[in-house]
Amino acid sequence: MTIYANNISKSYCDFKVLHEVSFTCESGGILVILGPSGAGKSSILRMLNLLDSAESGELSIGGQYFDFTQPITERRALGLRRKVGMVFQQYHLWPHMTVIENLLEAPRCVTKESVKQSTPRALALLEDFQLADKANCWPLELSGGQQQRVAIARALMMRPDVLLFDEPTAALDPKSTSKVANLVLGLAKTGITQVVVTHDVDFAKKVATHVLYMEQGKVVEHGCKNSFSAPQSQEFRHYLSH
Repeated sequence: MTIYANNISKSYCDFKVLHEVSFTCESGGILVILGPSGAGKSSILRMLNLLDSAESGELSIGGQYFDFTQPITERRALGLRRKVGMVFQQYHLWPHMTVIENLLEAPRCVTKESVKQSTPRALALLEDFQLADKANCWPLELSGGQQQRVAIARALMMRPDVLLFDEPTAALDPKSTSKVANLVLGLAKTGITQVVVTHDVDFAKKVATHVLYMEQGKVVEHGCKNSFSAPQSQEFRHYLSH
């Protein structure tokens, strides 16, 4: 599913966090959003899942179109979130549920899928993510990298068209970071469109098909993977050098 954002603006009180932001991400692509803290990266990610709204602009995602100048009902927002999954920086696994229970909860509650129906899919995902032996563990018994993979598997249980990642490698060791990179690249082969917010430039270079560089709520550069080796703006060139 192609993502199309056009002139999206957002303010909190009198502070404008997004200034007419526009970009696209082709179906099956991996768009990496980079920029210093406060650039508006997480705000964009929340817009893409309608966890937050904007004052103006247009968004096409998950086969749906939204005009932010018009009210968006909670029903439409919930409908979008069935197609657009999100993996949060802090994982947000339910600590009182085992790994397998974490995976089964959303299909049971959102799409009313029975545990009997969804269990084989959950076990297959855990096997794919090398977590089959952790199915009955509690989240706090897992390493950070294992929790991250469980969070990705849980998002995939809803069969999303688009997957959003907020700092997926934060606080992970190099080995776990490499595993997450391989997962993201593997998911791209299935046709899932992915948007990744990160500060990890090496990770970004490994997974990105396109890059969006932002500063102070504005798009500074938007281009293909070649932008890493040949940045078009002085700001992005400076960012990559540090």
